[in-house]
Amino acid sequence: MDWSPLRTKITAVVVMSVVWVGYIGLDVADVVPGVLTVEAPAPVQADYPEVAIPLGAAAQEVPLVLDTDAPLPSASQVQALAEELQRDSRTGVSTGISVVDIATGEVLAAVRADDPQIPASGQKWVTAIAALTLRGGDYRLETQALLSEPRESQVARVSLVAGGDVMLAGAYGHGDVSTEPNGFAGLADVADATAEQLHARSIDRVEVRVDDSSFVGPSIGRGWPASTVSRGYAAPATGIAVNLGKKNNELYAPRWDDPSLHALEVFAALLADQGISVSVRGRGAADDDAVVIATVESAPLRDVVAHMMHYSDNTVAEVLLMDVARAAGESGSTAAGAEVAREVLVDLGVTVKGVVVEDGSGFSRGNQLTPVAVTDLLVRAAQDPVLDDAVRRAPVSGLHGTLDDRLQGQAAGVVRAKTGSLIGVTSLSGTVVTADGRWLAFAVLADKMPYGQDAPRAAIDEFVRALAACGCR
Repeated sequence: MDWSPLRTKITAVVVMSVVWVGYIGLDVADVVPGVLTVEAPAPVQADYPEVAIPLGAAAQEVPLVLDTDAPLPSASQVQALAEELQRDSRTGVSTGISVVDIATGEVLAAVRADDPQIPASGQKWVTAIAALTLRGGDYRLETQALLSEPRESQVARVSLVAGGDVMLAGAYGHGDVSTEPNGFAGLADVADATAEQLHARSIDRVEVRVDDSSFVGPSIGRGWPASTVSRGYAAPATGIAVNLGKKNNELYAPRWDDPSLHALEVFAALLADQGISVSVRGRGAADDDAVVIATVESAPLRDVVAHMMHYSDNTVAEVLLMDVARAAGESGSTAAGAEVAREVLVDLGVTVKGVVVEDGSGFSRGNQLTPVAVTDLLVRAAQDPVLDDAVRRAPVSGLHGTLDDRLQGQAAGVVRAKTGSLIGVTSLSGTVVTADGRWLAFAVLADKMPYGQDAPRAAIDEFVRALAACGCR
């Protein structure tokens, strides 16, 4: 009897078994995706560009003008486009859509527009506009050095006080040499001014500590994945950091576990370079009678907000939300900032039913926004000479920011919007100038998507392209 066929089958079964057992092992170890994976894939925001430059196409940014003479799109046709998007198999019935004319506030489309959904990084609209409302675009975040004079045999103490600038340079700041807010102010500038004041007082030996007590936190948002810092999605939001708390200049660089202490170490080394004997004492509040001996200021807040929106920077967003609380006279906690931000929405006349603010970045799945709340906010911001900085300097389709590789072609340069993506969540919200020159606000939120971003993004982009091309009369 020829046993060859049987041996072949047995060999095939053994090989498949080995492969399957190996896959199961990789699945459990989180090396490959699967039902047995121990840890779900970390929520991933949109693909952020490292360099925000024009793509070389003919497209340019279209000026934003409230032109009431431009033809208004037909609400019935825009509504039909929105309903088609919701029926699209790439999105699904959870998709909520709102489209509003900015000049008049007229609703052009509403599909589940009142349904609260997870906005992902679309939450940054709330943070940006709350910060600009309370601080104004010219406001600058201060980093200070305070001196406690020596008493009896004690050593003089210098406190490096956090003011919310997490984009400090580890050397000298570039100031107005560049429009990039990262590195605008530098710790070397603080160290030089501090050393000058110490030498003038004949002090050559100090203890240094960092005071970030006005930023209560938590430094890592509730519900954020444990890999947030190691994968470079955000640094702990402690109120002060060098280069966004990054260990290198990669876009998703690993972050320092404690950016405040890292900034203190950098400051101490720079101070030592000025001939001061320095001992590092870690974290602690400045003395009540300490005097300011050095101050540096960040880039204007409008530029900081633009950076946050441009790169969808979670670290900046979290610190700004804490600063929103500080601006309102509250403790600089995330919870207080969330409460104040929601109050700002109410004061602006935004429909807040169902709105939940849990963090500043949208990285938490506890956030809830409705499409109508987003378009309400965008309409009010676009009409305000201070708040429109957030709208006008958002990523631009086909040109820069998180939209540099999206909505190219005819829609390039006419859409300013914020992307949002977590596992099962895809959103896009912002403004679009139609082919007829009408300026519209739109919001598309979808939080019950299958794994993967390509399909829902493509469907949403088709919808926004249709708005951009709209004669729609």
